Amino acid sequence: MAAFPDFQPLELDDRNLLQEALWAYQPETSELTFSNLFIWSAHYRWRWSKAGSWLLFLEEKEGSEPSFLQPVGPSPRLEVARRALGWLRSERGVAKPRIERADPRFALEVSRAPEFTVIPQREHFDYVYRTSDLISLQGSKYHAKRNHISRFLEEYGAGFRLVPMGPENLDLCAEFQERWCERRRCDEDMNLLEE
Repeated sequence: MAAFPDFQPLELDDRNLLQEALWAYQPETSELTFSNLFIWSAHYRWRWSKAGSWLLFLEEKEGSEPSFLQPVGPSPRLEVARRALGWLRSERGVAKPRIERADPRFALEVSRAPEFTVIPQREHFDYVYRTSDLISLQGSKYHAKRNHISRFLEEYGAGFRLVPMGPENLDLCAEFQERWCERRRCDEDMNLLEE
């Protein structure tokens, strides 16, 4: 295990250790799950390190300045955040080091320090639905979802069926992904292409 300021690439073998620490923290952002970090590790080039009682996740995405996710571990986290951002400035030459996709607990914690500025990034907000709400789709906030279903039923009627995803239909899923990507112009949007 790498100790800050050294970092190691995120590997599948890190799952148990990292998942245990992430579960103990109970993050409020979808980025801070092992599954999400691992799935996106090639795109964001996640590296991680242990800094005392905290885990640090460093993003080294090609074409971007490096940044961190929030320190994972017990509060207070202000000092470890200062250390990490200071390291980005002094060792990696980042003029405006930053922590991306912080959850509300961390944002509140650092907002009290004068050297930190918390800037909400709406495009990175998570959304969570209640299962019962998705079953019933009642109310005006689910109007668009009901319209999607209506449009689907108008176009396909009863000519569809649900089947479990398995090895027998992986080729069909890959073909669908290719068509989706062509329609969405993934070649013009690196995030969609990686997705």
